[in-house]
Amino acid sequence: MSASETNLKNADQQTKINADLAEQLGYRQLQYLCAGGFGAVSVVQKNDDKKAKEIVMKRVSTTNNEYKDEIEIHEDLNGEMHPNIIALLSCEYVDDYAAIFMEYANQKTLLSHIDSNWTLKTIHGFFTQLISGLHYIHGRGYCHRDIKSENLLISWGTLKICDFGVACRYRNQHGTFDVESGYGTAHTWAPENFGEDDVNGPALDVWSAGIVLVEMIGGDIPWSQANAWEDGEFAGYEKNPKWTNKEFRIINRKDSRIMDLVRGILHIDATQRLTIGEIQENDWFKNFERPRNQMDTAAGTFAGRKRTYEETFQAQALAMPGKRVKTLKQKCKCCQ
Repeated sequence: MSASETNLKNADQQTKINADLAEQLGYRQLQYLCAGGFGAVSVVQKNDDKKAKEIVMKRVSTTNNEYKDEIEIHEDLNGEMHPNIIALLSCEYVDDYAAIFMEYANQKTLLSHIDSNWTLKTIHGFFTQLISGLHYIHGRGYCHRDIKSENLLISWGTLKICDFGVACRYRNQHGTFDVESGYGTAHTWAPENFGEDDVNGPALDVWSAGIVLVEMIGGDIPWSQANAWEDGEFAGYEKNPKWTNKEFRIINRKDSRIMDLVRGILHIDATQRLTIGEIQENDWFKNFERPRNQMDTAAGTFAGRKRTYEETFQAQALAMPGKRVKTLKQKCKCCQ
């Protein structure tokens, strides 16, 4: 049996397991989405309510205790209903599975929309929302450890961080501490993840957010992994702070201030890397030149007045194309 046939068979099995679990809990599976190391995900809807909203069900195994951390962290983050964190709705248990129910993002992942022709207005809007979400997560004493475009969902023009399967605490009542390295997805890992046992958690998330910013503007990630032994492009970047490539040239051509921000975020030395607070004080981040308001041309929408910046941004986000110009140089297994 070929690898593709094996993957298809596994997907069929996961689809059936999720459908059966949803049925036991009073839901019907509308669409099977994907599976990874920490669970299998489907879109479901309540059986007895034709007007019920579509929601997401993530099935995780309860045969080990790892799932408890994800639920506990997500529940804690859910307390203030931050607009850039996907909402946790409930959690139910059947046999050896936990079903985690979350809000459904109607525009899918950021990855599914990435296009190098995006306007800087759209990119700036999504990036500020990502940083806002990370600021909240870090403020609660957690780090995500797997920020990537696949784990950033778009719902009605708003970016939402999801999947807390490898999130962990980096701060408690006694203070801050380093976290274990090696969790997440290699193509967005910070360089210290490849050579150190314990690392600064928030600095990992900052690096990954920088990779997402490059991806949004340049249409692709800058290298397959931040490991000089395995990736020649990253080796060049590590040796020369002025190193550039196609993605970096696109960024610099669009706005040199963004390139300065990217180099500060993607600093090799985690102790010198920009913090979330410093990113929020960056000139481009704070002082992005908002476009002039334009009259809406759609019949009946904002009739007789000019759009606000927020309305213009949301309208463009809702009209995002559904295909990506380039594919990732390296994808995680659940997205292949």
